[in-house]
Amino acid sequence: MENIFEVKYNNQPVRVREVPVGMDTVYIANFVDAQPLVLVRASDANSGRFWTSVPEGRQELAQRIGPLIAEQIRKTL
Repeated sequence: MENIFEVKYNNQPVRVREVPVGMDTVYIANFVDAQPLVLVRASDANSGRFWTSVPEGRQELAQRIGPLIAEQIRKTL
């Protein structure tokens, strides 16, 4: 089931859609003034977790938006 919520980034609303894909979850962030960003949580070789964009290329933005998404998810649990 998809979940839709909003976070604030640079004092602007960002609408986020949480979409289950198989065993994973993809997050689609829709900005007022920029192209949508598709994010996922990934694991590195040391089992550390990080946010990344799909496709790669907007990693910096994914690393800034991802924690906001995680914070919102924690609030709803």
